[in-house]
Amino acid sequence: MAKCGDWQVAFFDADTAFIQAQAEDQAVSNIASFEDMGYARLDDVKTPEKPYLFIAGVGEKTQETRPIRLISGRLPENST
Repeated sequence: MAKCGDWQVAFFDADTAFIQAQAEDQAVSNIASFEDMGYARLDDVKTPEKPYLFIAGVGEKTQETRPIRLISGRLPENST
């Protein structure tokens, strides 16, 4: 769980209606959302063959389910 998270199934490219239906389903105990937003180019990287940072959008419960750990700095405080 520390490496991959505490989850059983993933749905890729799920639309909002599908996610809402799962949230309302009594058989589903928990939902976490993770949106692939793309990559950002980094300057002055230690590994020139991988000069990109993966950017993802996550829901409030995602940090409880996926092992996203902040190393330094702070997490966003609002949507902007």
